[in-house]
Amino acid sequence: MIRNNFNEIGLDPGFRVADEGELKLLKQDVMRDFLEEQYQDKNSSFAECVEYFTGGSNDRLLEEHIEKLYEFSMSCPWPEEWLLQRMEDYRIEEAGDFDKAVWCRYLVNYVKLTIQDCLGNLEAAIRIAQRPDGPYMYGQVLENECKMLNRVLKSDGFRAYYEAFETIAFGRLPSKKDDSVNPLCRERAQKLRAEVKKKLEELRAQFFNLSPEQAAELRPIFQERLELYDVQRAAAYVMRVRGSFNATTNSFAVKGLNLPRFLYLFKPASERLQDVAIENKDAIQIIRERDGVNKLTYCDPPYFGAERSYDMQIAAQYHARLNRVLCK
Repeated sequence: MIRNNFNEIGLDPGFRVADEGELKLLKQDVMRDFLEEQYQDKNSSFAECVEYFTGGSNDRLLEEHIEKLYEFSMSCPWPEEWLLQRMEDYRIEEAGDFDKAVWCRYLVNYVKLTIQDCLGNLEAAIRIAQRPDGPYMYGQVLENECKMLNRVLKSDGFRAYYEAFETIAFGRLPSKKDDSVNPLCRERAQKLRAEVKKKLEELRAQFFNLSPEQAAELRPIFQERLELYDVQRAAAYVMRVRGSFNATTNSFAVKGLNLPRFLYLFKPASERLQDVAIENKDAIQIIRERDGVNKLTYCDPPYFGAERSYDMQIAAQYHARLNRVLCK
């Protein structure tokens, strides 16, 4: 469809679809430029974000977080809306409100399910140890570790799980040798236990690396970034409208853009619109409701014959209706 209609959207007829390798290189270039721009701005919030995600020494970790977030958002029907909703998740008024956040409830539930899986692995290891040819010498250690995980599962909320993870500790398995023990059973029990330790360590590193108090210190940073992003979105939209032909936001490179010349208009425009009511309705309905003696209707409809320049398709009949209303 694009190849057959390239002229309609102003696309170079010689365009081609980039392969996976080219797209990867483009993403790397964009990522590098973005990070360099942020570092040059010397934004304190960005610096603290880098410190949190990377320890301040490895930008690759930060890049991986950004790439994962991008890839996941692109799997959603409306990526930008999904990102905005996830940003709103961080609008927490007080540090003690973490457990009330949707993302925190999801996190706690995920941790609980993972610990239940770990508990199942330990119970499987115990059953192996209880076999006639099983590593019976592991039994007591494995049972103690099952009790430990059962205590952790009784936790309720982020803080409780953080404190419970501080108590998780695995001892050494007995090194006693016994020829009656099947080596395959010994190896299987060790493997199941190793998987449990690995999963729990991953949970600790991902979710409980910071105490609730330390997490609370990050709240102002997230709040500041949220507010700044709202302003950036507004500024980007103004630039898009201003730089496009007829404010269509989809036709560009038609005129120069001098931002400083119209930035001074923001404050007076804001004051002027402070008490203005904006209604998003059918134009003909608005005219009929608002028209009257001592009232002025300024009407700027789409140009007749140029309807293709607008996002909405305007039928000729609409122009005729509008003309009849205005001529009354």
